[in-house]
Amino acid sequence: MSIGDEEELRRLSKFEDLLGGKIEDFIPVNEEDKVELENLLNMDEIERVDLLIHSAQGIIDNGGLYYFFESDFPGRPPYQLFINTYKEIGDFKSAECLENAVNAFPFNEPHLHVDKRLEYLSLTHDQGTFEEIFSDTICGNEAVWDKLNEYIENVDIGLINIILKNKIFRWGKTWCEDSFTKTGYFFLRIHNLFKLKIDDSIDEIPSAKVEYSSLQEDKDTYFLKESGLKFNGMAFIYYGDKTPKLKSIMLNGKKEGIETTWHNNGTKASETTYVNGEKIGFDQSWYEDGSPEYKTVMTFMLNNKYTLFSRWFKNGKKQSEFRLKNNQREGAWIFWHDNGKKERHEIWKKGNCISSKEWNSDGSVKEN
Repeated sequence: MSIGDEEELRRLSKFEDLLGGKIEDFIPVNEEDKVELENLLNMDEIERVDLLIHSAQGIIDNGGLYYFFESDFPGRPPYQLFINTYKEIGDFKSAECLENAVNAFPFNEPHLHVDKRLEYLSLTHDQGTFEEIFSDTICGNEAVWDKLNEYIENVDIGLINIILKNKIFRWGKTWCEDSFTKTGYFFLRIHNLFKLKIDDSIDEIPSAKVEYSSLQEDKDTYFLKESGLKFNGMAFIYYGDKTPKLKSIMLNGKKEGIETTWHNNGTKASETTYVNGEKIGFDQSWYEDGSPEYKTVMTFMLNNKYTLFSRWFKNGKKQSEFRLKNNQREGAWIFWHDNGKKERHEIWKKGNCISSKEWNSDGSVKEN
């Protein structure tokens, strides 16, 4: 990521320093953990990546409305941060909802009263259920989606799962479990995460290396043919000249972390993120010249699965972008001609198309 990109993301997310510098405001961290974190930030073998956030929604769902109204998360985060974030991405309805509900509470610690929170939500916002509010404001608003995409396009989710399971984060395992059981990307409240350089020295990745031909797969679990034991290590598929075609990391027989494939010219072909054998997070591929081919981003919010798909032509221009909510079409579906001009723009809600417009390759509106 270039310095210019980083500065732009910092501008978009004005509360970054507050979140990154005050971890203890969001997560209970004891003194021993703080020392470990300080050591981590100064370690030479840690490569800093500007993850910032998976999406603005990933932060505000987990620390804003979601936890405010429906969880027993302890403490009282500075809700103004999340109110400002909603406003920043153009979701003024949710900002107003949260602001009104926070101001309506007569308690010093409103976060401790789940039933009362829900009661005040209904009193201060009568435009539908909690889930419907999010669906309408995020999925049904193209401007909001576009702003979220500005964040998503600059994310390097990489081996976050490996980071969080590494022993250096004493509380990392809790983050990871919470994040990947469909309660949202809990750890992504913190904008500045650090990525470990993956090599055989990392304790969490066993050093065993085998070819896929020596493994037996059963229900997404891989066993060594010779011993029948679940495989832990790296599994490869090679081209005829013994250059790698595919590399997977497996823990307890399940794919874990990033699975990488390469074209036969040696350039990277794809990266897919796995957690306990399940695809989650990012799935992306490149053409042989290194230009992007497609990118899929999957996240969970409010027990719903949201998936963003992007695809590019070989000339580098975007071909399509569309979204799913629980495997149903949702929000804006946009397609372009290979000259960069828009071809079709559809708006979907709960699997139904509510509007559609088409253009010719010269930019003129296509007649029905």
